Amino acid sequence: MDVVSTDVLIIGSGIAGLYAAITARKKGREVLLCSKVTPGLASSSALSQGSFRSEVSGFTPEQHRQLTLKAGYNLNEPLLVETLVENAARAVLSLKEFGVEIKERGKGFFVPAEKIGQEGLNITKPMAECARRLGVKFFYPFLAFDLLQKEGQAVGVWGLLKKEGKPLAIAARAVVLATGGGGAAFLRTDNPPGNIGDGYALAYRAGLPLIDLEFVQFYPLATAMPGQSNRFVLAILADAGKLLNGEGENLLEKYQINESPVAVVCRDLLSRAMCTEVAKGQGIAGAIKLDLSNSEEGWRRAQKLWGYGDEQMDGIKSWASRLFGKEEYVLVMPTTHFFMGGVVVDPWGRTGIPGLFAVGEVTGGLHGANRLGGNALTEVVVFGQRAGLAASEFAAGQKGTSLSGKEVSLLALRFWDYIREKLSGRRGEGVSLVKIKKAIRRTLWENAGVLRSEESLKKALVDIKRLEEEIQSGKPGELVDLLEVLNLLLVSRMVVESALYRRESRGAHYRLDFPQQDDVNWFKHTLVRRRGEQMDVLACPVGFL
Repeated sequence: MDVVSTDVLIIGSGIAGLYAAITARKKGREVLLCSKVTPGLASSSALSQGSFRSEVSGFTPEQHRQLTLKAGYNLNEPLLVETLVENAARAVLSLKEFGVEIKERGKGFFVPAEKIGQEGLNITKPMAECARRLGVKFFYPFLAFDLLQKEGQAVGVWGLLKKEGKPLAIAARAVVLATGGGGAAFLRTDNPPGNIGDGYALAYRAGLPLIDLEFVQFYPLATAMPGQSNRFVLAILADAGKLLNGEGENLLEKYQINESPVAVVCRDLLSRAMCTEVAKGQGIAGAIKLDLSNSEEGWRRAQKLWGYGDEQMDGIKSWASRLFGKEEYVLVMPTTHFFMGGVVVDPWGRTGIPGLFAVGEVTGGLHGANRLGGNALTEVVVFGQRAGLAASEFAAGQKGTSLSGKEVSLLALRFWDYIREKLSGRRGEGVSLVKIKKAIRRTLWENAGVLRSEESLKKALVDIKRLEEEIQSGKPGELVDLLEVLNLLLVSRMVVESALYRRESRGAHYRLDFPQQDDVNWFKHTLVRRRGEQMDVLACPVGFL
């Protein structure tokens, strides 16, 4: 097997991965960044709205901390929250070094853009260009599948070159996992299609614990027009217009959702209200109406609330006009947006495996049961820099102790032989991996989505097991697609098992059969980890870091 070597390996090319790569490179390390997609262009970071929650004039770190804890239902790890709020402003403003324009607004910062939808690209593209100038090597499209370890320490990864379907091992003195979340494991999502949770699966196979994977955030505003693909709807429109059910009732009034901006600070409550109305048969074509008729007063209210200038509001109104067309309303429903749970890390991104670091949405513990709007981008700049620094220092301490290419190749071949053994000797009909992917995503959305119950979650497990058996019984087709499906099945099972284990409702996790928050029995994290061939789910206390 071919082997590539580096000091620090970064897996993932969003803001978290790019910042870690730049930081490690500035410290003199040789850095290789591998990614499934083109760096700077196709990550969740690139698709983001460019908003950062942070200390600014009139908004203190303590206020930021309190809002973060309130949004997370106090299930946040205090040490991670403290690290975030104390370093937020400095980290966000440091993006100016890469040529990113940063402006202050309300309770944080934002990145301006000439066109709505380009805000994230105005961050990721300059960062990718900076990384190239510094000498960071990019390697893509590459799917990192398994961590290579020797004597309990991370020494690299093996995976597949996606175009060639050819295995490759990458040897590294330190590895940083920055693969993002798993929103695309669900049928309705605003995530890029490749965000299926590869990092969660890699970490699980490596033996690492993952916490709070039942907490999947659903953004409440994505179009749901019959016969059309869903499109992201700006959060401000929920404050400018009205969300109405089929009876014309205002959902915010009906469910007493009083905080605003509602699609930022009450994403969980609003998503739940919308899905409840549709489940009761009070939707409109399976959706909720976002009504902007008679909205001049609503626009003025929203402008004041969001702190936008007239020029920005004109751009938003123009964007809304194109989205709505000749109508004064659009049908909307929630879409899978963000995973609060993930790999257990400390404030420097260290995991339980020496030499392996993780940063960004692939990690868990910071956001608790629900993420505060704006904290996702703040998280990746604060912890991306810290993880890059920690990985650089670890790699520097490994000088003279790295494995040879032959040793790494032998480690990788063990995994490769295992995969080939699982595929050999099959005589069944060919398996459509495209259909299996869609079936997994559908069962997660329908049975482990916004509204959950023991019955629906167990149905999801039955579906997952059936799809696993379908793969095992037939010829699976392209190897790259197979590895992605194996990851998707594993991530889906971790989410469902975690959701079954937590017998209460809290934040983004809502159980129809346990609709109340239960602080007596469930003020704790769920934790999933591998034990041999078994998946264990257990609890651990808040504040364990």
